[in-house]
Amino acid sequence: MTRIEIVRAAHRYDRCHYGGADYPLSWTYMGESYCSFYWSGVREVTFEEWLAARPLLARYKRFCHYVREVRPEWRNDGGPIYYADNSVEQPEVDKDGNRRSRMLVAPHGDLCY
Repeated sequence: MTRIEIVRAAHRYDRCHYGGADYPLSWTYMGESYCSFYWSGVREVTFEEWLAARPLLARYKRFCHYVREVRPEWRNDGGPIYYADNSVEQPEVDKDGNRRSRMLVAPHGDLCY
């Protein structure tokens, strides 16, 4: 198996293990211990091949972070928004005009119960 096939096999197992949820490959976890290799469910490879494939997944995760966070050049769009449930959100806009809001403080306090 090639390194990318090993990463894809680990991702397939994670999808089955976590209720079949469809989440991105960048969320896949490949630990460096033999225990994480054993529980990965990937039986076609050796532990050494597993360790060799881990840097490829780490590189892919760095690439995904760059594409989602760095390249769009997100910047604050006004001040933070304070809600009654004590949560705080920061609106952001990227260089293309796309908007998102980042939660700075999660809801908490008496209104949440």
